[in-house]
Amino acid sequence: MKLLLSRFAISGLVAAACAIGIVLPPTTASESNAVAAERNAGDTVHDYSSWAADPTVAGPDLPPVGRSLFDFVFTKSAGDTRKYDIPFPFTALLNEIRTHLDHRQIMGGTRVAIIPMGRSLQRVAAAPEFFEFPRTVVAVTGEPDTDTRNTGMVLKDRLYVAYVEKTASLEIISYNETAGRFEFQLVKDYRAGAQPKVFYADRAVCISCHQNHAPIFSRAMWRESNANGLIAHRLREAGTSMRLSTQANNGFPDNIEQAAIRANDLVMLQTAWQQGCAGDASQSRNCRATAFAAIVQYGLSGKRGFDFGEQSYREDFFATLSRNWSDKWPQGLRVGRSSIADRNPLDAGGKGESSFNWKAAVHIPPNLDPLTPRPPHETVTVAKARDTRRIIYGWTNAFAAKDFRAVDRLLLQRAAETQIQNAVYHAQCTAKRAYPGARLKLDCTSNPQAEHAMSLAGHIEDSGKGHLARLSLGPTVTLRNVDLDGEPAQSSGEEYVFHAAPRKAALATRLPDGRRLISVKIRWSADAGRGDGEQSFDALFEAEIIDDFVLVRDAIDRMLEHNPALFDDAPLMRARLMPALLLQLQSPEKSANEDPWCCIDDSGMPSVTRDAPEVDAAVMENEQLRPFFRYCATCHLTAEQFPPNFLSGKADQVAENLRRCAPRMLVRLSAWSAPAWQRVKSPMPPATALPALGTNEQQWATSEDFEQMRAYVEDLVRKTDQQAEEVAAVAGEAYEGLPPCLPPVH
Repeated sequence: MKLLLSRFAISGLVAAACAIGIVLPPTTASESNAVAAERNAGDTVHDYSSWAADPTVAGPDLPPVGRSLFDFVFTKSAGDTRKYDIPFPFTALLNEIRTHLDHRQIMGGTRVAIIPMGRSLQRVAAAPEFFEFPRTVVAVTGEPDTDTRNTGMVLKDRLYVAYVEKTASLEIISYNETAGRFEFQLVKDYRAGAQPKVFYADRAVCISCHQNHAPIFSRAMWRESNANGLIAHRLREAGTSMRLSTQANNGFPDNIEQAAIRANDLVMLQTAWQQGCAGDASQSRNCRATAFAAIVQYGLSGKRGFDFGEQSYREDFFATLSRNWSDKWPQGLRVGRSSIADRNPLDAGGKGESSFNWKAAVHIPPNLDPLTPRPPHETVTVAKARDTRRIIYGWTNAFAAKDFRAVDRLLLQRAAETQIQNAVYHAQCTAKRAYPGARLKLDCTSNPQAEHAMSLAGHIEDSGKGHLARLSLGPTVTLRNVDLDGEPAQSSGEEYVFHAAPRKAALATRLPDGRRLISVKIRWSADAGRGDGEQSFDALFEAEIIDDFVLVRDAIDRMLEHNPALFDDAPLMRARLMPALLLQLQSPEKSANEDPWCCIDDSGMPSVTRDAPEVDAAVMENEQLRPFFRYCATCHLTAEQFPPNFLSGKADQVAENLRRCAPRMLVRLSAWSAPAWQRVKSPMPPATALPALGTNEQQWATSEDFEQMRAYVEDLVRKTDQQAEEVAAVAGEAYEGLPPCLPPVH
């Protein structure tokens, strides 16, 4: 009997597995950790309960809700449905991505790196023509199109595409706003004259390396990529068919690494949004609504700051967040590490043309292998209100700069219509001037008990220009680095008056609490500062400020009243919150559900699919092979060549695959019997896969299943007249010289 699998063996073989006695693993983080912990508390157990994403629990391959940003970018309307439309060649695909971005940004808002000998699953796909057919990686780093008629997509840090020309495939990581997670996809048959096919990938395979469920990239100096001068030289000499030399700037790998770091941060931020405000419905919603107000403050300030000292912020948000943080993550919330150690393949392969050894160059030792469990990138704690700045700053990145410009425009319009009263703040200044005509330096303070207390430091020029280095209306309400434009100081009776306004920019100049600085005025005696040498004299500073941010607070209150579900326990979604806010600012009586934005409405999308592998039930019934199906099927019972799908196919095909693969399998299994520092290759199954299989590192290495698998592959190795002990100890070039698990595919 032949089975078509819609999921990897340990969850997709449910019916067949029950029939032949395969034990299915637990499917949740709490279950998988509990199984390992209960068996032997003294064994090696990695506790991921305080991590934002558990690397031992991949989650469903297909989106539980919503669709990936890649699907929204590369589908086109066809009547009531949408169809995939993926341009070829790869430069056309890049151009399509850039149509959704502000074209004025460098390289249209994308970054490209070329990596001929990296650490992806397809790292040897082009062997030995690595430099003729390198892997090309693209990250979106730019803001959406600035066209105000189009809400656009936030693709920044959320869309990554890798092109492997030799296998005519694309590997995609892109964000799913509705599910609040990154999706992993494959595009096959991506070549001239073919119809590309889109599949959602086997997520467990992806998470084994992408342990924070998000993109990974190497640290500086990115020597696997074209940032390495010798790599770039070889790429130029090979005349790669990827004509991307102008795009593959050697500084772009840095941009990609930083984008990946921010993408991984997003995983933690979604966890904090959904779980940090937990409580009864009213309390939870107030917590998120107050956080949203702070997000808007920060966005409107041009990311200068927000008022974390405000009473409602402390009572409705910080108090709830800090309590939940202490309960759920008493040692802090850990953020997975996206940056993997730098590696130079030329160090092992040799730099000379005649001496280059590609088998040595592609060897990945355990310390450089993305499969090896990584320590957290950071541990986020929340003890004081100021600690929450890190979280608010991150949440603001869920929105586009154009969103806050739209809010700003509406506030300017509504403030004029509602005639909100301005407030004038005063401060006495000590003014200094080195000589007549020199810039006037200001250091100003007012009575802190005054109704409109203020302090500031800055200067003005005789030309009418000025600069406020600091303007403070309280300990958490400080505005910095504001340029002023005005006219030269004018004589008015017995005094000089300088009047200016903040220099025009994309956003109005606002204090961290959302209030807008309209203008400033400085007065000083006409007789002051006229003598020779440095002069010091008194001046009066006035700042005219309007609190039009009250309109945002009122709008958010109405959102809470009319559509409280906006602040329920769900992922933070730009496409739900921002249009609701804008509608309330425009017309309070409108429904916040009108005019949905991209990218949460997935109606009419093409069906989500996986490329299901084939397997004969007779193979699974083989007593000797049952451990392989249990412990290897997650990664090796797929429709993919990378990693090798040696468990797929008919009985004779699987037998031949195992025979070919036995030497490599023996090396990987034997690694479990060696101390970590002595291992020449990462062990299989990967350490992060073991909890989901109901075991842990120490227990697995002494189990009957392990011994049975090792004995089986040792016997296969001996049948090829090889010494099993010698094979188990090979390293580096010798390992890469072992027979591949699968016959070559052309």
